[in-house]
Amino acid sequence: MPQFFRMTRESLTSDRQAQSLPAGRTAILTLLMALVPVLGPHVAHLPAWCSAFAALMFAWRGYITWREVKRPTPLPKTWLLMVLLVITLAATLYTHRTLFGRDAGVTFLTILVSLKLLETRTKRDIVVAISLSYFLILTNFFYSQSIAVAALMLVALVLITSALIAANRDADAMPFMRQTRLAGVVILQAFPMMLVLFVLFPRVPGPLWGLPADANAGVTGLSDNMSPGMITSLSLSDGIAFRVTFNGAEPRPADLYWRGPVLSAFDGRNWRIQLPDPKRPSRFEPGGATFDYSVTLEPSSRPWIFALEMPTKLPADAHLTPDLQPVVDKPITSRRRYDAQSAPQYKSVATETQEDLAPYLALPEGSNPRTRNLMAGWLFQGRGPAQIVDMALNYFRTEEFFYTLEPPLLDNNPIDQFLFISKRGFCEHYSSAFVVMMRSAGIPARVVTGYQGGEINPVDGVFTVRQSDAHAWAEVWLRGRGWTRVDPTAAVSPARISFGMHGALPQRFAPPLITRFTGAWSAAWLDRVRFDWEALSNRWNQLVLNYSPDRQRETLERLGMKTPDWRDMAIAMVTGVGLICLAVTGWMLRTVREHDPVERAWRAFCKRLARAGAPREPSEGPLDYARRAAGQLRTGTADTPGAIEAAAAAYAALRYGPKPDKVRVRQFTQLVRNFQI
Repeated sequence: MPQFFRMTRESLTSDRQAQSLPAGRTAILTLLMALVPVLGPHVAHLPAWCSAFAALMFAWRGYITWREVKRPTPLPKTWLLMVLLVITLAATLYTHRTLFGRDAGVTFLTILVSLKLLETRTKRDIVVAISLSYFLILTNFFYSQSIAVAALMLVALVLITSALIAANRDADAMPFMRQTRLAGVVILQAFPMMLVLFVLFPRVPGPLWGLPADANAGVTGLSDNMSPGMITSLSLSDGIAFRVTFNGAEPRPADLYWRGPVLSAFDGRNWRIQLPDPKRPSRFEPGGATFDYSVTLEPSSRPWIFALEMPTKLPADAHLTPDLQPVVDKPITSRRRYDAQSAPQYKSVATETQEDLAPYLALPEGSNPRTRNLMAGWLFQGRGPAQIVDMALNYFRTEEFFYTLEPPLLDNNPIDQFLFISKRGFCEHYSSAFVVMMRSAGIPARVVTGYQGGEINPVDGVFTVRQSDAHAWAEVWLRGRGWTRVDPTAAVSPARISFGMHGALPQRFAPPLITRFTGAWSAAWLDRVRFDWEALSNRWNQLVLNYSPDRQRETLERLGMKTPDWRDMAIAMVTGVGLICLAVTGWMLRTVREHDPVERAWRAFCKRLARAGAPREPSEGPLDYARRAAGQLRTGTADTPGAIEAAAAAYAALRYGPKPDKVRVRQFTQLVRNFQI
């Protein structure tokens, strides 16, 4: 027992001494190289001062490490690092007003990694810095889970693992390419285990941890209000709003109205959602063909989803408001897939009372007098509501109105200025002006926002709706017909509805997706690349990012589990991981033995002795085997016994002694090769 305690104490002392060895130069330089792809994507999210600070600290540490061979440069004093920590901590608080949350946390972690590298002196320090870098990889997925980010983080993972390998080799440095290749092999060996855990680890609804409050900051999309220029700015974005897969027939382009927020409150310039009385019914009767489809919606941090007008079936946690706006119980904070059914041909059921319709007639007192006078003149002519709707659309057709992304700024009474002076605008200008005209004529009306149109990807047949397809139209209430869709933009620019926004605007107004590569994006091969990439991204979303509890259950049922629960998944997971570990261990042992020149030469030597009549027993060590074989084979040449024992002694020294150099290994293999019997 005292011997055991002494050996344990010596082992712990040896470990502490190893941890206090100087940090390897190769490990530090490799880690600095690895942090470039890790922090590169964060430049768009970090404050400018933080990115500049991290770059300066990395350059400082790189210079010290690079120069230490010729002229050692001391690391900065601890007090200086503490001063820098306090300053950057204060800057983080000043920038983010907190140290908690996604953005503040990533900023502070970047600062810690930067300063840790400048105090890295020992092996223990470099291992801590490497561990922090692994955590820093994860922070990139707070902002994007795309294929490009995942691929870049895989490169960073290989480089950081390469730095870890270099840190644990102490003075026995390995060439950079060889150590990086070894890191790649290690990660590749872990891939089957990762795949088993991904498929079998029990999924729970939502993430395993709560994301910070700012995790979805900066997500673009339709808002709960609309002002001049809001949808115009969205139309300059080629970001994807959602993808749709139709199960069967597809509707006509003119029917592709994807319904979203319904806006009815107007303050003279801005439209916003006005929550209707939840007890007020608002029904419609579907007519004609229905279309079944699946939607993959990008996160918006909003509680509404989008459905083709008019939805007859929605997911279980979704419902239609009295304004016929599809909403869900919780905001969409992650990519979501849902099934729906719609009937583009429908008839609203007119059940609203005068009290119900009052909010859809409200206008700010005294606003837009010229519009009010125009509508009063039409009413004076004895026109009915349906005739006034037609007159308004004809007014847009016959007057010199232009559909443009560069409308002039509108000051007070913006509807009057748009209708009678500028006559230039985008869909929000036309829908807003039309609704004000209708309300001025005593016709209930409201603005509906959403998306119109989309694009079919010929590679996978998926229908892609982009932010540039954002659109606003109007609904009017007509006696006997109920709420009826009217799109005044179609009166000015029919091409917007038939060919989409890109077909309705000049090339210079097209989004960045179109004008990229100096306007040559329409080339066939570039279109093919774009469609291929988007199809691949969609498969990534469906197979990886949308692997929900329901998808996991379906997958396991296809694999043979009839009613999979957490116990079945745990048993399968442990079994799968165990089998993979055994397979990888066996492969590694076999590979090591086959590629070890000492072991390979010794096995050839033993086979030669076995053919001569002295086979090796499995329980015999090399020295005992050599003595027995030398006694049995004394019939050979005079120096045969001595050569056998010499070869065994050389093998034992190489295998069980200090790590041999290449010269001794070469001498041993030559000795075995020259052995004659």
